[in-house]
Amino acid sequence: MAAIFVNDVVVGEGDGFVDIVVELTESSLQNVSVNYSTSNSTAVVSNGADATAVSGSLSFLAGETLKTVRVLLTDDGTAERFEHFRFNLSAPVNATLADASAMVSIVDNDTSAVLPGLFVRDVVVDEKAGTASFVVLLGGPEGQASTNVITVDYVTANDGAVAGSDYTAASGTLTFAPGETVKTVVVDITDDVTAEGIERFALNLDNAGNATIVDGQGIAVIAANDAAAVAVPRLSVADMVVGESDGYLDVVVSLSAPGTQVVTVNYTTYNSTAVISNSADATAVSGSLSFAVGETTKTVRMAITDDSTAERFEHFVFTLSGASNATLADASAMVSIVDDDTSAVLPGLFVRDVVVDEKAGTASFVVLLGGPEGQASTNVITVDYATANDGAVAGSDYTAASGTLTFAPGETVKTVVVDITDDVTAEGIERFALNLDNAGNATIVDGQGIAVIAANDAAAVAVPRLSVADMVVGESDGYLDVVVSLSAPGTQVVTVNYTTYNSTAVISNSADATAVSGSLSFAVGETTKTVRMAITDDSTAERFEHFVFTLSGASNATLADASAMVSIVDDDTSAVLPGLFVRDVVVDEKAGTASFVVLLVGRRGRQAPM
Repeated sequence: MAAIFVNDVVVGEGDGFVDIVVELTESSLQNVSVNYSTSNSTAVVSNGADATAVSGSLSFLAGETLKTVRVLLTDDGTAERFEHFRFNLSAPVNATLADASAMVSIVDNDTSAVLPGLFVRDVVVDEKAGTASFVVLLGGPEGQASTNVITVDYVTANDGAVAGSDYTAASGTLTFAPGETVKTVVVDITDDVTAEGIERFALNLDNAGNATIVDGQGIAVIAANDAAAVAVPRLSVADMVVGESDGYLDVVVSLSAPGTQVVTVNYTTYNSTAVISNSADATAVSGSLSFAVGETTKTVRMAITDDSTAERFEHFVFTLSGASNATLADASAMVSIVDDDTSAVLPGLFVRDVVVDEKAGTASFVVLLGGPEGQASTNVITVDYATANDGAVAGSDYTAASGTLTFAPGETVKTVVVDITDDVTAEGIERFALNLDNAGNATIVDGQGIAVIAANDAAAVAVPRLSVADMVVGESDGYLDVVVSLSAPGTQVVTVNYTTYNSTAVISNSADATAVSGSLSFAVGETTKTVRMAITDDSTAERFEHFVFTLSGASNATLADASAMVSIVDDDTSAVLPGLFVRDVVVDEKAGTASFVVLLVGRRGRQAPM
């Protein structure tokens, strides 16, 4: 049976109208119908303030696969932030709903005397999608129109994916008429039968006329779908860190392999330290996704609210439930929002560490401007990055990467994705580094991130042992990734439940950290999972505190170390010159590593104001 879907779209306020495309995944031998309607969100359509509401029904005759619905846009004279409304499908006949709701985003077009900047957004697509659409914005998510004609050249470039076999090379010139703020470059991608991992290619902007190029490279991620289909694949959603000024994010929901049947799953979002129920920090979403046979990737678009309030590091939760023809491997993601309020102080650059399983395919380094709480700049910030061996070797364990990150005014988060190699060599834990250098209009505060690649090449065993290690974190770290490990790969899927408990640190009300609970699923061959937790950075002077992270209910494994003490070191400042302390450590020779904890002013952890 065919499935009906509608894609998210970004339009400019001055475009006059938007044609929303409703499609069938395949032609049907029967007539297909579906109802549609629009609903308010941060953009108001019920009274025509931002767009004109529509509702009705569409009929696809046998053999037809595409219909469009035109929605009129209101071009007012009010300076507005990034806004959106929803386009919803319901009551299908002779078809199912694959994606029943689209976010239609409106970029403002009010003019400014300042030369406008050009931004190109990244995109994630399934190999079966047929195309990858790069959104190019004039003035970023909030828009900045011009009274002049704006031109900019674009061209695709290989970045693992190869033009001609994985996608069709494209180049040309975009022209923004006065008042226009959004253009889209559509690139064809190839659904081949070659077994491939995740691949990427780039869209580069160059030679702008009457504008500056602020973020001139967009990356298209093509999800792998060439693995052998399985009867019951595993569903997962990954943690994400976004900037408050990003306008929107695409939450990626993935299958471990294509299914032999259609896979469906429900999704919803919940408040945590970030409030989404009233769109204060982001706009709540809920619905269902349907993966056709052969598909492995879906995205859910969410709007981020860019307010003028100075805020701490915040997060909300995106969860999956009710899976059909699949199991839930990782059903919950923490979506963290980094503030973008500016300061007269030169901002600092920080790169975070990352822990991944060798089978993960990639390691993603998060680079923050101003640390977890964020500090935006009115200037363009640039910084060079390059990977370096640290046990793991470029070319055999990971793919070397280098380049330059550019933070536009207001941006606070960038991510560097590095490919890692799942080889068959028996190896222990390996590491490589991402180093920052040569910053422009910023200082480098923490310029080295370490990627830890967990070992998974040992012989599989029927009943491996599960463990979670004690950790020490700083109150200002924003978040931590609790690492749950298997002693060796299992011969069957391993599952385990986890939860957290108060101790001297209180997590039940997010006073010191935010409580989590759920379950983890280790596929055959995997040995490492992480659970992201938010740490609360308050202004209270506190002693050394801790909470407890516990494992229970293991299936196809035993619990070797089922409880971890997570200690939080305070970060309140003092005028006294701080002292540095390094702690002793005892490890078994088979542990693979020894971790030394270095504290500033001992157990109280008082920071220096420099």
